[in-house]
Amino acid sequence: MEKKPHSVRATAQWTERGVDEAFAGLLHFPGGAVAHFDCALTLERCERFEVAGSDGYLEVDRAFLPGTDDVVIEDVRGREGRTSHTMSGDDEYRLMVEHFADCVLHDRPVRYPVSEAAANLRTIEALYRSARCGGGTESVESS
Repeated sequence: MEKKPHSVRATAQWTERGVDEAFAGLLHFPGGAVAHFDCALTLERCERFEVAGSDGYLEVDRAFLPGTDDVVIEDVRGREGRTSHTMSGDDEYRLMVEHFADCVLHDRPVRYPVSEAAANLRTIEALYRSARCGGGTESVESS
Protein backbone atom coordinates (compact mmCIF):
# COMPACT_ATOMS: atom_id res chain seq x y z
CA MET A 1 0.00 0.00 0.00
CA GLU A 2 1.19 3.51 -0.83
CA LYS A 3 2.20 5.36 2.32
CA LYS A 4 1.41 8.88 1.12
CA PRO A 5 -2.11 10.36 0.97
CA HIS A 6 -3.41 11.32 -2.46
CA SER A 7 -5.93 13.87 -1.18
CA VAL A 8 -6.90 15.68 2.02
CA ARG A 9 -9.64 17.79 3.58
CA ALA A 10 -9.27 20.12 6.54
CA THR A 11 -10.95 22.75 8.66
CA ALA A 12 -9.43 25.25 11.07
CA GLN A 13 -10.23 28.03 13.49
CA TRP A 14 -7.95 31.00 12.93
CA THR A 15 -6.82 33.76 15.29
CA GLU A 16 -6.96 37.42 14.26
CA ARG A 17 -3.29 37.11 13.27
CA GLY A 18 -3.96 34.11 11.01
CA VAL A 19 -2.63 31.38 13.30
CA ASP A 20 -4.54 28.10 13.29
CA GLU A 21 -5.55 27.58 16.93
CA ALA A 22 -7.67 24.50 16.18
CA PHE A 23 -7.25 22.20 13.18
CA ALA A 24 -8.82 18.95 11.97
CA GLY A 25 -7.79 16.95 8.93
CA LEU A 26 -8.84 13.95 6.90
CA LEU A 27 -6.30 12.11 4.72
CA HIS A 28 -7.29 9.72 1.91
CA PHE A 29 -4.81 7.03 0.85
CA PRO A 30 -4.67 4.78 -2.21
CA GLY A 31 -6.50 1.53 -1.50
CA GLY A 32 -9.19 3.24 0.57
CA ALA A 33 -7.45 3.78 3.91
CA VAL A 34 -8.41 6.97 5.74
CA ALA A 35 -6.72 8.82 8.61
CA HIS A 36 -8.07 11.70 10.63
CA PHE A 37 -6.57 13.95 13.28
CA ASP A 38 -7.29 17.02 15.32
CA CYS A 39 -5.07 19.37 17.26
CA ALA A 40 -5.53 22.66 19.09
CA LEU A 41 -3.58 25.25 21.01
CA THR A 42 -6.75 26.16 22.91
CA LEU A 43 -7.37 22.77 24.54
CA GLU A 44 -5.72 20.85 27.35
CA ARG A 45 -2.58 19.04 26.15
CA CYS A 46 -3.37 15.61 24.72
CA GLU A 47 -0.82 13.43 22.90
CA ARG A 48 -2.82 10.33 22.13
CA PHE A 49 -3.37 8.30 19.00
CA GLU A 50 -5.30 5.25 17.97
CA VAL A 51 -4.74 3.02 14.95
CA ALA A 52 -7.74 0.88 14.03
CA GLY A 53 -8.01 -2.07 11.68
CA SER A 54 -10.52 -4.80 10.95
CA ASP A 55 -9.19 -7.09 13.72
CA GLY A 56 -8.61 -4.56 16.48
CA TYR A 57 -6.86 -1.36 17.40
CA LEU A 58 -3.86 0.10 19.21
CA GLU A 59 -4.06 2.98 21.70
CA VAL A 60 -1.12 5.08 22.87
CA ASP A 61 -1.90 7.81 25.40
CA ARG A 62 1.45 9.61 25.71
CA ALA A 63 2.57 9.08 22.16
CA PHE A 64 4.55 12.08 21.01
CA LEU A 65 6.76 13.28 23.85
CA PRO A 66 6.78 10.66 26.59
CA GLY A 67 10.25 11.63 27.74
CA THR A 68 12.07 9.10 29.87
CA ASP A 69 8.89 7.66 31.39
CA ASP A 70 7.59 4.30 30.22
CA VAL A 71 5.02 4.26 27.40
CA VAL A 72 2.13 1.82 27.41
CA ILE A 73 0.65 0.57 24.13
CA GLU A 74 -2.77 -1.04 24.48
CA ASP A 75 -3.51 -3.77 21.91
CA VAL A 76 -7.28 -4.38 21.75
CA ARG A 77 -8.49 -7.42 19.77
CA GLY A 78 -12.29 -7.59 20.08
CA ARG A 79 -13.34 -10.63 22.07
CA GLU A 80 -9.72 -11.67 22.55
CA GLY A 81 -9.36 -8.76 24.95
CA ARG A 82 -6.74 -6.18 25.71
CA THR A 83 -2.98 -6.64 26.03
CA SER A 84 -0.67 -3.96 27.40
CA HIS A 85 2.86 -3.56 26.07
CA THR A 86 5.25 -1.32 28.01
CA MET A 87 8.22 0.33 26.32
CA SER A 88 10.99 2.18 28.12
CA GLY A 89 11.09 5.89 27.47
CA ASP A 90 14.11 7.85 26.31
CA ASP A 91 15.13 11.40 25.47
CA GLU A 92 13.91 11.76 21.86
CA TYR A 93 15.93 14.91 21.20
CA ARG A 94 19.16 13.28 22.39
CA LEU A 95 18.43 10.26 20.18
CA MET A 96 17.90 12.49 17.12
CA VAL A 97 21.15 14.38 17.71
CA GLU A 98 23.09 11.16 18.28
CA HIS A 99 21.66 9.60 15.11
CA PHE A 100 22.55 12.67 13.04
CA ALA A 101 26.07 12.83 14.51
CA ASP A 102 26.56 9.12 13.80
CA CYS A 103 25.51 9.62 10.17
CA VAL A 104 27.88 12.56 9.72
CA LEU A 105 30.84 10.95 11.48
CA HIS A 106 30.48 7.58 9.73
CA ASP A 107 29.16 8.75 6.34
CA ARG A 108 25.86 6.87 6.77
CA PRO A 109 22.48 7.87 5.38
CA VAL A 110 20.01 9.50 7.75
CA ARG A 111 17.06 7.38 8.85
CA TYR A 112 14.50 9.51 7.01
CA PRO A 113 15.55 10.88 3.63
CA VAL A 114 14.88 14.46 2.53
CA SER A 115 12.33 13.14 0.03
CA GLU A 116 10.17 11.94 2.92
CA ALA A 117 10.32 15.35 4.60
CA ALA A 118 9.34 16.98 1.30
CA ALA A 119 6.39 14.58 0.93
CA ASN A 120 5.25 15.45 4.47
CA LEU A 121 5.42 19.16 3.63
CA ARG A 122 3.34 18.64 0.46
CA THR A 123 0.66 16.96 2.59
CA ILE A 124 0.73 19.78 5.16
CA GLU A 125 0.49 22.40 2.39
CA ALA A 126 -2.54 20.62 0.91
CA LEU A 127 -4.19 20.50 4.36
CA TYR A 128 -3.69 24.26 4.80
CA ARG A 129 -5.05 24.95 1.28
CA SER A 130 -8.17 22.97 2.16
CA ALA A 131 -8.64 24.70 5.52
CA ARG A 132 -8.24 28.16 3.97
CA CYS A 133 -10.73 27.35 1.19
CA GLY A 134 -13.65 26.03 3.20
CA GLY A 135 -12.65 22.41 3.70
CA GLY A 136 -12.84 21.13 0.15
CA THR A 137 -10.81 18.19 -1.13
CA GLU A 138 -7.25 19.10 -2.11
CA SER A 139 -4.87 16.93 -4.08
CA VAL A 140 -1.46 16.16 -2.59
CA GLU A 141 1.04 16.91 -5.33
CA SER A 142 3.66 14.24 -5.80
CA SER A 143 6.58 16.07 -7.38
